[in-house]
Amino acid sequence: MNRLALALLVLGTPLAHASFDDSECAPSLLLQSSGLDSCSTQAFLSPGNDTRANLQWLLSDAGQPSLAGNPEKAEDQNALVPFALEQLFTVATPDAAPTDTPTEADANSLSAQIEKLGLSADYPDLSQAPSYASGEGSRQSSNNTDTAATFLAQLLTSDLPDPERKRLARQRLTLLQQEHPASEPQPLNFTGVQSILGRQFATYLQGASAFYDGDFAAASARFTELLSSEQAWLKETASYMVARSQLNAAQANAFDEYGYPDLSKADQPALVQTETDLQQYLASYPQGDYALSAKGLLRRVYWLQQDNVKLAAAYAEQLAEQDLDKRDSSLQQLTDEVDNKLFTSAQGVTNPMLLAVIDLKGMRSGEPISKDQLLAQKPLFADEPDLYAYLQGAWHYYVGEVPAEALKFLPEATDDSVLDHLHFSQQIVRGLALEEDGQWPAAQAHWLKLFKLTDQPIQLQQLQLALALNYEHSNQVEKIFAADSLVTNSNWRAQVLGRVASPELLRQLAKDGKAATEESITALSVLLYKDLLQGHYQAFSDDLALVPEPAPEALKQFVVSQGTNDDGYACPTPKETAEVLEKQPANANALNCLGEFTRTHSLVYDGSPGEFALSGSKTQFPGERFDPLHGYQQIIANDQAPADDRAYALYRAINCYATSGYNHCNGDDIDKSVRKQWFSTLKRQYANSTWAQSLKYYW
Repeated sequence: MNRLALALLVLGTPLAHASFDDSECAPSLLLQSSGLDSCSTQAFLSPGNDTRANLQWLLSDAGQPSLAGNPEKAEDQNALVPFALEQLFTVATPDAAPTDTPTEADANSLSAQIEKLGLSADYPDLSQAPSYASGEGSRQSSNNTDTAATFLAQLLTSDLPDPERKRLARQRLTLLQQEHPASEPQPLNFTGVQSILGRQFATYLQGASAFYDGDFAAASARFTELLSSEQAWLKETASYMVARSQLNAAQANAFDEYGYPDLSKADQPALVQTETDLQQYLASYPQGDYALSAKGLLRRVYWLQQDNVKLAAAYAEQLAEQDLDKRDSSLQQLTDEVDNKLFTSAQGVTNPMLLAVIDLKGMRSGEPISKDQLLAQKPLFADEPDLYAYLQGAWHYYVGEVPAEALKFLPEATDDSVLDHLHFSQQIVRGLALEEDGQWPAAQAHWLKLFKLTDQPIQLQQLQLALALNYEHSNQVEKIFAADSLVTNSNWRAQVLGRVASPELLRQLAKDGKAATEESITALSVLLYKDLLQGHYQAFSDDLALVPEPAPEALKQFVVSQGTNDDGYACPTPKETAEVLEKQPANANALNCLGEFTRTHSLVYDGSPGEFALSGSKTQFPGERFDPLHGYQQIIANDQAPADDRAYALYRAINCYATSGYNHCNGDDIDKSVRKQWFSTLKRQYANSTWAQSLKYYW
């Protein structure tokens, strides 16, 4: 089993879904995951990325906004790569989304129209008008202050008797303020509206009311009556609303009470008619007020029809659009929509960019795309040979697990290579394939060369991680900390110091003449901690000489007396404890005090992040970490130990299981009868001790 496959087993990476809620998650410092990890978005095209991230990288190559070019996000050297998916969208999509949600400006516009109609006294403030819009395709989404203002503006510019104009305006404002479908409907009142145009506006409102109440047949009938109107706005809007009414009717049974779709229950004949109506609207009004919305509704029709050919083509058209005014959704909204509606299957998808994203998703573990399936797609990538070559190389690396074969499709970068996201991805997977093939020196040279070919902060961070992983897993950890090292991410360096570094490297960094630097202090802190707790007592005493005067806060724990703790047990300085243990390894007080040190102090980076992650390799610091419970047990077994020391060891051993019964000292499952015996011994033999008197239970 190769490193990639084993890493997936270790991480337990979810494999089945395209995306998930990543509101709180921490990245894994890995490059070679082929299972979905939305907490660890990489800056290259990876099966492990959420499909939306891979789509964003390809869109960036096509000229759309990208995280790669955001200097503000790159200022924090520790902020980038890998990162949670949500971080990508906060940077990558600065364009404002077209929306039906009313804004303060919309409310002001409505107030202005009401004032022009002379109705301000009756409608003093509609800025807080309730909004009942919810969900994609919701029929309520257009019943808002913006659309109400538009209707009133049409009344003001139309040749209507003033009483009719005001009557119609009042009825539109009634619709705005009502919940739909209303529990107690208020019928619209068109008393006095007698003119032909006035009756047409009334018909429109009747259609709108029926639409919002879910009576789509009645709505469609009313709007159809207006298709011959000579009033331009009524005629265009009616044409659009006929199609929209048809769509809502067609999808009425396609969703359950929780909003989950069952596309087999959509009314397919009605969808055919809806498509015809929308296409007719777009043919008549290619630049119409609702043209963008109509295109979005057409995509919904294609989705409900399960017509991936038309759906993929519609998405490709919108994703290629550079003019924000010609887009019906923001880039993030569109990306989310594609992810939800299209990326479940490659069937019918011919656009190379969209197909590539689906293929990468298909390279995750589980039931990956086959080599024959990928080969069959070659004609579809005729205009994108580099993208197809990358997919072939990625397949051989992630799925075929033959790195030497992958290298045939991933050519080495030249000095004049331009590393857009695609070609950067090509080089990243080439480096990974070199490592998987055992060519560690060649891979190292490859990573170093790539630093010269990019100035993109996010790519430089990705290369830092790749180089650091190479140094660590080829047993060259010291290169991470060389004076000319390109691995400058302080957080990553600290993790390697905390988990992997040898005492020699830590000592070198601690006494390099810059003891006041954060990294030197970190190195010395790790050195002293592991000296003390991994049995190097003489080295601990010697290395204390490296602590500068005055001692930085992070190092004070090693030089000051531990004193008397809240439980009344006294300990000397760690140096004195180490000196005693050097000569008397079984000294009860010294063992207890070492246990106290572990209770109150810990390393920031301790425990393994996974064998193949950064700082996940075997530690180069010799010795087994001191186990406080084993220390207590050693004292408990020593009948000759001083009474106070043995009583305290019993007290602390029992408390290792407080209060849940789980051993939080080392995880060992010691039989409850043994813990009961500890408790009985403490209560019987050391009844006068403060620890026996304070302890009421055992767990």
